[in-house]
Amino acid sequence: LAEDLCDVWPWMALFDDETPMTDLIHFQQTIFVQDRSILENQIPGLLPLDPGMEIPTRADLTSVAYRRWLKRHGYTYGAQLVAQ
Repeated sequence: LAEDLCDVWPWMALFDDETPMTDLIHFQQTIFVQDRSILENQIPGLLPLDPGMEIPTRADLTSVAYRRWLKRHGYTYGAQLVAQ
């Protein structure tokens, strides 16, 4: 949308057929609100693609895969596309 504005599509893998869907959605929204606060206050504002800039954990596997995809497609720092 813009360098400082994005559209977010959260997802959640479910292996729970006992908890009511409204409870699962509420849980997901709670986590998303916590993440939103962190992301809105993140410094640097752009997503670093250099693996040396952060120390990922196993919980970051999706983020690591996304950053690798961005690098393969010519992005250098989150939203900056390399001129080709």
